[in-house]
Amino acid sequence: MEYNQQLEAKYSDFFQYVTDFINAHTPELKEDLRLLRMYSAPLFQKYLDMANFTNNIFTVWRTFNDTYLRYIKLFKPTKEIVDKFYELRELLGKEILKYYPAYANDMQRLSDFKKLVLEFERTPEKDRSLYSKIFGQCYIPYKICSDKRLEENCTPLPEDTYGKVFGFLLDLQGPVVQFQWEQEEKEMKEQLKRYIEEDKKKKKLEERRDLQSVEIEPYHNDFDGPIRRLYQPLV
Repeated sequence: MEYNQQLEAKYSDFFQYVTDFINAHTPELKEDLRLLRMYSAPLFQKYLDMANFTNNIFTVWRTFNDTYLRYIKLFKPTKEIVDKFYELRELLGKEILKYYPAYANDMQRLSDFKKLVLEFERTPEKDRSLYSKIFGQCYIPYKICSDKRLEENCTPLPEDTYGKVFGFLLDLQGPVVQFQWEQEEKEMKEQLKRYIEEDKKKKKLEERRDLQSVEIEPYHNDFDGPIRRLYQPLV
């Protein structure tokens, strides 16, 4: 644990910088995703793929640290695991800082499209075109769709780095999820056991109450009446 704390102190400033960077750019990324998912035209597909990938890599950055912290609370990590975590997290952080500006630059090609859609959304429904009223979407003019810049190659996705980090993340998640599953199963069994015991106590209490409520009719001897036998005498 001491070794882990040493590395945490070494990388904490850089990791916090990357986290702040991601938090600052998440709103514009969410807006990219929203607009591109609304207008899933084939022409925009590669930009949607880029936005989805960027969202995934942001999510992995957050999940990676959370999973590691849960892991070291439950298990004693080896030096190899600690080294690999900080190595891959540093690599992922550098890749994000390098990749996102290039992603944002590629997305600038969609600036006319975004501006058009945002203006459409601000327009009252009664003032929209007949096309918009029928289809519920903004009409994208040919001028925007035929923009040659949209066909240009985009920045390659850092898939190798993402794959390495995601693979190690799954290695950490496996034992954590297994432990949590076993704990939940144990708690469910204990809860079921308590329920059965409480149900037995409840039934016993109800039986006692039933016995207390029974009225036993007293037996009265009627000496003046006819003798009642349990059998008939032989003739």
